[in-house]
Amino acid sequence: MYPDPTHCSRFFSLMACTLLIAILLQGCSLSSGTKSLYPRPEILSQTASLRQDFIQEFLQGQWPTARSLFLQTQETLLRQDDFCSVAQLYVLAYKLHAYLGVEYPHLLDKALDFSQQGMDCSKIIGARTTILPNPRDRTIHSLLQIGDWQKIHAFLEQLDDPLSVSVYARKAAVKAVQSFEDDDRNWTRMFIKQAHIVDRKQGWVLFLIEDWKLQQKIETDPEQKRYIEERIKTLFELVTPITQPIIEP
Repeated sequence: MYPDPTHCSRFFSLMACTLLIAILLQGCSLSSGTKSLYPRPEILSQTASLRQDFIQEFLQGQWPTARSLFLQTQETLLRQDDFCSVAQLYVLAYKLHAYLGVEYPHLLDKALDFSQQGMDCSKIIGARTTILPNPRDRTIHSLLQIGDWQKIHAFLEQLDDPLSVSVYARKAAVKAVQSFEDDDRNWTRMFIKQAHIVDRKQGWVLFLIEDWKLQQKIETDPEQKRYIEERIKTLFELVTPITQPIIEP
C-alpha cells in the first residue's frame, strides 16, 4: 500500500516549520549574547539627561521640578562615586542663579567641598567666592573689555551652546548700552535680539524676562515701555512660585 501523498506533504511541511523555528530561536539566543548577572541600573545611564532637564526646568521657572531633577542628578553621580561632577553640578547651579542676578555663595561652598572630596578633580574653583574661568569665558571677557562688538557677535554666531549664546549676548548688550555712541546702542539691540531668538526657541521664560527688561531700558517710547511692562508681567505668570530654595544652604 502506497502512502497518501497528502499526509507526506503535511509531514514534510511540519518538519520544515519545526526546523525553521529552531533556527530562528538559535539565532535569537546567539544575538542576545550572555546577559550580565548584575545589569547596570538604567538610572545611572541617565545622568546627562537629568542634568539637561534640570537646566531646562530651571530656566522655564519650574522650581519644584528643577529642584527634584537637581537632587536626582546629584544622587546618581554620587552612586557612581563621581564627586568631581557633583562639584561641577553645584557650580552650574550657582551660575544659573547668577545669570538672573542672584548670588548664592553657599553653592560655591558645596562645590569646593565636593571637589576636595573628589581629590583628583581639575581645579574649577579658586576660592569659595571665585569660579575659575574657562577659555571661552576668557575670550568673551577680553572682547567685552575692548568693546569689539562685531567680533563678539561673530563669536556668538559660531557657538553651538545655546545657553552660552544667550548669557554672553545679554552681557554684551549690557556693556554696549553703557556707551553713549549711537552705533553701540544699535549693537545693544542686536545682542538683545540674538539672545531673544535663543530664549524663544528654548522656552526659557526667565531669560525672556531678562531680555525684555533690557529692551525696556533702551526703549524711548512711553507707550512701548508700558506694553513691555505688561509683557513681562504676563511672562512672570508662567513662573512657579518659590516655596523653598532650589538648593538649600
